[in-house]
Amino acid sequence: MSSHQMLKGFVRTAKIIILFFVLEVVLWGSRNILGKDDLGLFRGSNMMTTPSIGNHRYPCNRMRTNVYLSHEPDDRGDCLVKGGVIREGGFIEYQTSASTVNLPVILTLGGSTTSGFYQFLSDGMTWPYILADQVSARYRVLNGGVGAYSSQEEFEKLIRKGRRIRELKYVISLSGLNDMPGYGDSDPPDRGQNYPFETKIQYQMNMNQTFIDQRLNSPNEYFPNVRSLLRFLVGGAFSRYASIRDEDFREYIISKGQKGDSNSFYRVLFALDVWKANIVATHAMLQAMGIKYYVFLQPTLGLDREGDLKRLDRNSNDYRLLSRLPDDYVLTLQAYYKHARTICAELSFCFDISDQAKPDGNMYYDDRHHNARGNAILAEIIAKKAGLNEE
Repeated sequence: MSSHQMLKGFVRTAKIIILFFVLEVVLWGSRNILGKDDLGLFRGSNMMTTPSIGNHRYPCNRMRTNVYLSHEPDDRGDCLVKGGVIREGGFIEYQTSASTVNLPVILTLGGSTTSGFYQFLSDGMTWPYILADQVSARYRVLNGGVGAYSSQEEFEKLIRKGRRIRELKYVISLSGLNDMPGYGDSDPPDRGQNYPFETKIQYQMNMNQTFIDQRLNSPNEYFPNVRSLLRFLVGGAFSRYASIRDEDFREYIISKGQKGDSNSFYRVLFALDVWKANIVATHAMLQAMGIKYYVFLQPTLGLDREGDLKRLDRNSNDYRLLSRLPDDYVLTLQAYYKHARTICAELSFCFDISDQAKPDGNMYYDDRHHNARGNAILAEIIAKKAGLNEE
């Protein structure tokens, strides 16, 4: 290679490096102007202290692999929970003024809306925290919610850990949203055919006989703003639903399934098949143990987007969140909930509260999660319908 060619290669490399530095500065400045979380400049040294749903290095957000549950909290003692103490197994016990070890236990399950670890979503005012205060004279509340958990992880958690809880009287699940097609996997048909009761990581570990370590051991990463942009472009918040476009396919994967391999004795299960199978099995198991189980179909933004947009103030936070929801996501969400509501109505232990705590301008923290005000409404409704305030 001639010296001229080497020089040209060096110049190209230098240009790429300079471009990365310039892009990092521009993105860092843009995030600050837009009021987004500061990820740090060039090196994400403050990612350990910046709470946000996308910062998986924040202590309360960290996860580790659990071969039965796919993932579980990995706070390592660094997460401070409002009004609660983190117990063994990733449970949070709320400490109220009337708490006593002799009281029966209410176990709450669900995803990130239920989780007591995601403090930043509502300043720690989660619906289980509020519920714990409301029923403190009669019950202790143990929060088993974990971000990204669906009905499958809830069922497995009860089998592995829930049955060991002393004085367990109620199990209450805010459920449904994380079971919708496409959540957690990019190819719903593949999941329905091959691993309807596993996550993709569990399926890969079993197929390849290789453990996948999901821990993020380093608190730092270089060019955090460029990395954040790349993560958004490759797998944004709603990108997993981008392939669900055709209305027939949408209805197809939600309710009808497919024939699958004619030589297999397995039937293909999708979305609502899995959700119904899990909550029915959970109810049967807990009923046999003398434990009351209630499922509450979770409300979320987008279920009545057109109607909500017409009545909301255009300058409100809820309007802003609603207006940016992608059409593909909303259509899939609405089709899924149409069937979920029907299933819930057929089950004596299921309550459809998907039309409650509706957006009114200041009800949601982000596209999927209520703020403290919304959580207070959810806690009140759940307590009333489950009969927890009755003497």
